[in-house]
Amino acid sequence: MKPCTQLPRFPLILSCALLAGCATFETAAPYPEDTELSEPEEPEARYFLSEAETEICENLGLDPEEIARLEAKPLYDFDEQQVDAYLRYLQERRPDLRDRVVHLARKNIGQPYQLHLLGELPFETHDPLPLYDLSHGDCVVFIEHIYAMALGRDWPTFFALLQRLRYDGGRIGVATRNHYTEADWNRNNAWLVEDITDGIGGDEVTAFTQRVDRAGFLKNRYEIERDIPVEEIEETFLPFEQIEQAKPHLKDGDFVNVVTGRDGGYWVSHVGMIGLGDDGEVRFIHSTRPEAREEPIDRYIERRSRDIEERDAEGNARFHGFKFLRLREDALDHLRRIDGRDAPRVVPPAESKLDDPYQPVLAGLDVLLEDGGPLKEKKAGLITNPTGITRDGRQNIDALSAAPDVELAALFAPEHGVRGQYYAGERVGTHEDEATGLPVYSLYGETRRPESEWLEGLDALVYDIQDTGNRSYTYIYTMAYAMEAARDAGIPFFVLDRPDPFGGTLVDGNILDPEKGTSFVGLYPIAYLYGMTPGELARYFNTEFEIGCDLRVIEMKGWRRSATFEETGLKWVLPSQHVPRPETAYHMAATGTIGELHTVSVGIGFTLPFEVVGAPWIDSGEFARELRARELPGVEFRPLVLVPRYGTYEGESCHGVQIHITDSSRMRPVSLGIHIMDTLQSMYQDEHPLGDSQDETARGRIRMFNRVMGTDEVRNALLEGAGADEIIESWQADVNAFLETRERYLLY
Repeated sequence: MKPCTQLPRFPLILSCALLAGCATFETAAPYPEDTELSEPEEPEARYFLSEAETEICENLGLDPEEIARLEAKPLYDFDEQQVDAYLRYLQERRPDLRDRVVHLARKNIGQPYQLHLLGELPFETHDPLPLYDLSHGDCVVFIEHIYAMALGRDWPTFFALLQRLRYDGGRIGVATRNHYTEADWNRNNAWLVEDITDGIGGDEVTAFTQRVDRAGFLKNRYEIERDIPVEEIEETFLPFEQIEQAKPHLKDGDFVNVVTGRDGGYWVSHVGMIGLGDDGEVRFIHSTRPEAREEPIDRYIERRSRDIEERDAEGNARFHGFKFLRLREDALDHLRRIDGRDAPRVVPPAESKLDDPYQPVLAGLDVLLEDGGPLKEKKAGLITNPTGITRDGRQNIDALSAAPDVELAALFAPEHGVRGQYYAGERVGTHEDEATGLPVYSLYGETRRPESEWLEGLDALVYDIQDTGNRSYTYIYTMAYAMEAARDAGIPFFVLDRPDPFGGTLVDGNILDPEKGTSFVGLYPIAYLYGMTPGELARYFNTEFEIGCDLRVIEMKGWRRSATFEETGLKWVLPSQHVPRPETAYHMAATGTIGELHTVSVGIGFTLPFEVVGAPWIDSGEFARELRARELPGVEFRPLVLVPRYGTYEGESCHGVQIHITDSSRMRPVSLGIHIMDTLQSMYQDEHPLGDSQDETARGRIRMFNRVMGTDEVRNALLEGAGADEIIESWQADVNAFLETRERYLLY
């Protein structure tokens, strides 16, 4: 979760879960009994029921073998039918609410963390996507699912209670979500939890005032007009230094708000729940990157507070303490008193488990071509390459040339050219496009910026390129320079938006350090995987780096942040010769940086670009075992032998590993790359896997490595013996600050 970008005007409780989404449901009659649920999956592990547990199953008409399989299966792998059966069983097996809450929370440990699960489209009446996604969670979605399941006696009541938790009064809609401030969530769910901070904190609590401008937030973020008065809310929290005073009073399932602050403003930046250990130890169960976890609350405090002085010096937000809310054991009785007999119910879609939960995605180009939009009657220049296609596969050059009322007057070629005919790093020449006869001005040759005379007579400059989401890819800096040129020429700059191939939620890697130098593979201080679409990134560049052009983003339709490229239904076109598939973007982020050193082959010149790491001096088996021992999420390593046909070690037999992605939602590509480099350095130091600075040719490659990495500190730290985890941890504070700023520019 991130704090509000304007403090203390609107501190968000759920920036991490903000508008996490739901399908078009209705507030209607109770869930019909004959609704078909999906078939259960066969888990691998087993659990053996006791006689008492078997008797419970038989009394409920449940299959004991099925329940045994579910006991052994992670909660986040359940489908709807399995949730239905398991909750019916659990109500009898664990009649105590607190016991059920903590049991379910621990059963969900390991659930992959993901932001924006509920969609972010500005729909006023109904959220457009499924109400839930059990396979992933953020801090609040995790809590909502666990509480709703613990209270629910089956799938229908879970579904209804989840709606009631997530929306004010259970009324589905963007403006009625409880996800804007902890004051809304806690107050609207007072039937479930009761603030006990003052009671257990006594004189040690700290008072603060929140100024909550819900109308301003809805207007600025979603263009939803609401006449909601600004509210001043008095709150308290217990400083983390006083946690010992609270521990004896805490119970299983209590709700925890983590309070963060800066410049006198406070907000809730994270949430979780209490789970007591067998020895009474107070433990914190919560969802955070990369997955849901349980840890002693003391360890959490130590981890959050150890860098306070350093973060304060940088002017960043700091961790202050906690609000504690007691889980009401009679929550359902409270809810009935509030809502009466007609508490809100929901009717799921006809197919409860959708075969395809994603709407057809229209890229910005397709949206523009629907009616010509803002380019009507304009003479436009187009910055593009072969990735600029319509949903049905037509090249944008051809589609715009044929569009009525749009005059395509010039083309501008980034790296690889408008038709993709140039190799990586090869200069692109200014020429005439054979297919259309249009002039093609090179933005990857003598200059990287459009010359002023090239823009004379144009009414608009348009950018339409499918990005890879990697900071070191040159297209995004072509876009930035073109934005500057459009500003100087006094013409608007249009971005025809396209998906982030990672889904727009994956942010990984260090922030580029501009004091170490900038280049065309690293121009601005952003994360290596920045988690933004081209349109969002243009918004970020335009404001944060003071470009100040007349920027207009033609937004996509039907895209949601959690959708990977394969899930959009759009066609993937190579943005460069060695990125043949969307999945390659993940591999490139992991191995592309070390590939700059030319000390190992990363598959360039082989049939698996960026998917392998090999060299003649590597022992494949030992290398694979060392990497497996690190238990890196979302990937597996298989020994292999490769012979590159060109590039590093051309024609030589190389031994190494192939990187198989098993779960892209858990994979952290840049972090993976640091672990690979750390392993190579620790195993093969004498082979200089990070480059031999005594060699003149190697020094040039080291400079390129540092440019792509955005700093020389990573390589230096590895050479000095720092471990991968230490290096990754060192950039987290900067990444958190980037995430906070990035939040302002997201469109979806």
